[in-house]
Amino acid sequence: MNNISSFTDEQLLNLINNTIVKKTKYNVHNFTGGGVQISTTYNHRVVKYKIYLTFGFNSKNNSLSYSEEISEDLIYIWQKAILLKSLNLHLSTKGSNLNDLNSLMNTDIKIEDIKIVDRDIDIDRGSNEVVTKLVRTSYEHRTNI
Repeated sequence: MNNISSFTDEQLLNLINNTIVKKTKYNVHNFTGGGVQISTTYNHRVVKYKIYLTFGFNSKNNSLSYSEEISEDLIYIWQKAILLKSLNLHLSTKGSNLNDLNSLMNTDIKIEDIKIVDRDIDIDRGSNEVVTKLVRTSYEHRTNI
């Protein structure tokens, strides 16, 4: 078995692309992400390893995906291949980066909550309950950088 570092980026991308072409009904350009899943039983015994590749959503907002079971030996190879393929998507919105995470971790946001008392009246049952709801009314944003 090859060491994971012995695979080139091209080989790892080919693994994903060829899997999509040969094993799924989707096109390579529809790939949106994926991952490696490890399933365990209630007593923490590993029962299976799977990879899944995602291809967006259909008109009913259901996820379009492909999955297959793999052996434990292949977990890290698939993980690196999926990461590399995902990094090569060149999406216009890149999401959070290290600076974003640093900013979020070092910002103290205090939320003031007030209690609103409402009467929940159910005419059919004759109940007259008092319901307390928490509502965010304002927040204070303080940065500790």
